[in-house]
Amino acid sequence: MIGRVEKVTSMGYFIIFKDEETQEKRGLLRRNKVPKDVREIYEGDFIGIEIEKVRSDRKIDLEYLEKDFITTYQPFLKETQMQLENLKVKNKEIR
Repeated sequence: MIGRVEKVTSMGYFIIFKDEETQEKRGLLRRNKVPKDVREIYEGDFIGIEIEKVRSDRKIDLEYLEKDFITTYQPFLKETQMQLENLKVKNKEIR
């Protein structure tokens, strides 16, 4: 799955993601779980993740997944682009 980096700390990256039930959740991706060859990760970045473990205190530990965002979400991106173009046309008609 893909998550968005909410906060960067010395421990790692707090990630917001949606699980199979489409509920928004937060988890921690520790810095030592990210391969050294991965570019710097910033707040707002989208990265590939997987749930490693849900602890007894309900905190979620995450693993880094090498995932190509464009390839994974290409159909969604195309559909969204078409919707934006349609909205631009309608907006011009209204003005």
